[in-house]
Amino acid sequence: MLTSEWNCTFYPALQANPDVGGIGTIIAFLSSAYITLICCIAKTRIDHLRSPDGSTARLDVWSFALRSTILSYSDQQVVVGISVLLGGISQLKLGLDSYHWQTIVNLAWFSAFTHILTLAALRVENRSNQKIKLVRLVAMTVLAAMLICTMYTVGWTSGITRRVSAHNSTSITEFPNDLPAWCLFHPKTTWTDRKYPIDVQYNWVYVSLALFILIYSYLTRAILLFSDMGEGLRFVLNRLGLPRLLNFLHHMGIPRLQPIESRLGRMDSSSIQYRLLRAIYTTWLVCMRVYSSTIWELLWLSFALLWGSVRVFTVRSTALGVEEKDILSVENTWAFGQVVGLLLVILPVMSFYGMCTLSPLPRH
Repeated sequence: MLTSEWNCTFYPALQANPDVGGIGTIIAFLSSAYITLICCIAKTRIDHLRSPDGSTARLDVWSFALRSTILSYSDQQVVVGISVLLGGISQLKLGLDSYHWQTIVNLAWFSAFTHILTLAALRVENRSNQKIKLVRLVAMTVLAAMLICTMYTVGWTSGITRRVSAHNSTSITEFPNDLPAWCLFHPKTTWTDRKYPIDVQYNWVYVSLALFILIYSYLTRAILLFSDMGEGLRFVLNRLGLPRLLNFLHHMGIPRLQPIESRLGRMDSSSIQYRLLRAIYTTWLVCMRVYSSTIWELLWLSFALLWGSVRVFTVRSTALGVEEKDILSVENTWAFGQVVGLLLVILPVMSFYGMCTLSPLPRH
C-alpha cells in the first residue's frame, strides 16, 4: 500500500503489490516476449521456404498469420511498456518501494525488446510503408528514452551495500528493497535500512552493460529498417551534416576519400599492402553481411530477452525471501487482474490459429 508519510530514513515495510509484481503479470510479459520470438523465427523460416510463383499457398497463409500476430504483439507491447513506466513514475512520490520499481523497469525492458524484435522480423514490411515505419520508430524512441533514463536507478539496487553502525564500523548487507524508489533518483540524501545508515557503491558495470544492450539493439534495428546497412548509415551521416563537412574540407584543399574498390584496382596485386587491404576489406564485408542477417538479429535479441528473464527472477528471489513469504503468497495468487492480463496475451495466438485454419485462395 502506498502512503505519503515516508522519507529515505523512515518508511513502511515492503508490502505486496500484485498489479506490478504478481506472478500473472510477470508471466504475461515474459510470454508475450517469447511467443513473439517464436513467431519471428517461424516466419523467417517459412518465408525462406515460400515460392514466389504462388505454389506454396499454405505457407503463404501461415506467413500472413504470423505477420498479423507479430504486429499485434508489436503495437501492444510498445504501448504497454510506455504505460508501465508512466504508471511507475507517477507512484514514486507515493512511496513505491525499490523492489517493485525494479520489477517495473524489467517489465518495460521486455516490452522494449519485444517491439525491437518485431522491427527486425518485419523489416521488409516496415520499409514499404514509410508512415507506419515512422510511427513505430517514434514510439520505440519514446520507450527507449524512458527506459534509458530509468535504467540509471538499477545501479544502486545492484551495488554493494554497506551498513554503518553506531561505532562507525561497516558491514556488507543486502540492499533494503523496501526503500522508496524516489530515493534512487536522489542519491545524495541519507539512506537507512530503518535502523542504521547505509552506503551503497554504484554498480557502473551492470548499468553500462544493460545500457549498451539497449542502445545498440535499438540503433542497429532502426538503421536496418532502411534497404541495407549502407543506406542506413548514409541517412544518419546526412542528418549529421557529414557531406557538407567533406565539401568544406575539399574546398580547403584536402583531397576527397576514394572508395576502397578504386584503390585496390590501382594497386599491385602481388604487393603486401594490396593483400593486407584486401583481407581487411573482405573481413569487413563478411562482418556486415553477418551483422545484417536476420539470424544474427534473432540470436542477439534472444540473448537480450534471456538477460531480462534472469534479471526479473533474480530480483524477485532476492527481495522476496523466507521472511516475505506472506508477500510472496499474495503476489503468487491468480487474482482477476492476473488472469485477465494473461488472457490478453493469448488472444493474438487464438487469432493466429483462426487464420491458419483458413483455406488458401486458389490462384488462376
